[in-house]
Parts: sequence; structure tokens; C-alpha cells
Amino acid sequence: MQTKIIAAFVVASITITSISCDWFTSSTPSNNLQTNLIGKWKIDSIYQEDSSNQKNGLAGLMIGLLTFTSSDSSHFYQFNSDSTWYQLSSKDSSIGKYYVKDSLLFFEENNAFVPNKIIVLNDSLLSFSNQEKLVIQLKKQSSN
Repeated sequence: MQTKIIAAFVVASITITSISCDWFTSSTPSNNLQTNLIGKWKIDSIYQEDSSNQKNGLAGLMIGLLTFTSSDSSHFYQFNSDSTWYQLSSKDSSIGKYYVKDSLLFFEENNAFVPNKIIVLNDSLLSFSNQEKLVIQLKKQSSN
């Protein structure tokens, strides 16, 4: 008899705990980051994260300057809910897959995923740095 009461108490406790804590339906921080990322983003600025690192700094800066100029007002990133992203500009465009994990934004490049450190991500600003220590700042565009 006591065994049945203890078993019923344990089952009831587990049920109440799992329902009240919402363990199984809560979203993870990475999912929240990926949800905030979805949409069209315009490049606001590109700059060198660490100017003291001259080894890759000049090459990275040149890549940044070649791919973006302040007069290029049509340079966008589009992140979709199906984990595809587009980079659109008046000169070039590319498409690939992406995902977010532990404050890192991974872009698919040459059949491998390359990590980019997310510095800021909210509903209007995305800032991340790549492996060349270039910081790319994007502003979210309104969905009209």
C-alpha cells in the first residue's frame, strides 16, 4: 500500500514539475538568436576589430573594402527561417546555409560551416566578426 502511495506521489510530482516548468516547449537561447536574425539586413559599416593584429588585418581590410563601399547602398543580407541566407549587392550575390549556436553565426562556405562571432544581435542591429577580425554591422530593414 505504501509503495503505491509513494509511486503515485512521484508520478504526480514529475507531472506537475514538467508542466509548470515548461521544460519541453521552451526555446533555447540559440533558437531565440536565430529567430531575431530572420529578415533583411543592410550593411551599415565594416571595420577592423583589432588593428594591432597586422598578420591578417590588411588582407581582411582589403576584402572588406572590395566588397563594400559607402556608396553601395544596395548591399544586403537576407536570413530566412529555412536556414538559407542571401548576400545581395549591385555587383554580386551569393546564397548558402547558416545556423546559430552559442553566440556564433555559422555561414556555409565551400561545403564547410565557418564560425563568426556574434557581438550584438537584437531586433534592429546585428554585429558579427569573421575570422579575419573584420566586424560587419548590419541594420534590420523594415518589412514593407
